[in-house]
Amino acid sequence: MKSYSSIYVSQKDQKAQTPDWILKWITRHYGKYFDPCPANPRFDGLSIDWGNVNFVNPPFDNISKWIDKGVHETKTKDSVSIFLIPFRPHTKYIRRSSKYIKQCLVFDSRIAFKNYDSKLPHCMCICIIANKIPNKCLYGVKYICKGHLDDVKEMKDLLKKKKKTHQNLSSAISEPLTTFMSKNEKIECSFLSPTRLDNKVLFSTLLKCSHIFFAGFRQFIGGTCMVYLNSNERVKLPYIKLHSFQTSNIHNRFK
Repeated sequence: MKSYSSIYVSQKDQKAQTPDWILKWITRHYGKYFDPCPANPRFDGLSIDWGNVNFVNPPFDNISKWIDKGVHETKTKDSVSIFLIPFRPHTKYIRRSSKYIKQCLVFDSRIAFKNYDSKLPHCMCICIIANKIPNKCLYGVKYICKGHLDDVKEMKDLLKKKKKTHQNLSSAISEPLTTFMSKNEKIECSFLSPTRLDNKVLFSTLLKCSHIFFAGFRQFIGGTCMVYLNSNERVKLPYIKLHSFQTSNIHNRFK
């Protein structure tokens, strides 16, 4: 057993196998699927045709090419590709593929992959690439937002004119956000934060919010999100309403 220290950067450490309970959930909801990126491949999954329904747990150091391939398969064959990837809505590959990302299921707790001695210390999601939302998909949000820096500033200025409370969070999230929420939980307010959904305080707060913009600029390494609580504003920009993908319930049901 080993740690995840090099899984994002080392080509030699890309053997994290999908937990059985996730595969059982995929099979339950989508039936038989093709895996173009198995643990011990005998083919190049990026150069072959995929199936009508695909499940992909790609190497974390090369997610971009696999997402692009999934989009290509959807465009040419109307296929559905289900990806198990880190939740990184600020990345270029997510943003350029947003038209085809029909659902993003965010896990509410960390996942332990096969061959590793602990849970991956990052928020994971199931990202579904398709031409339309699959009928059997019951959880999660409908799309990834395309918000940009100017969009976020526009919303901040709007709240400022209305004299609403706003706070910028930094790399320290839990204590400042807990204090902020204790004072403002029931009023219209907003905060700018690193997109660190592995932080339990932030994740639970996002589940209560009115709107979330996952911005396309990188004020923080892991991405930036603008969060609004108790807001009734008519928002012209695409945003998401986050729902929890209840890992524990799914795990207990299919373990």
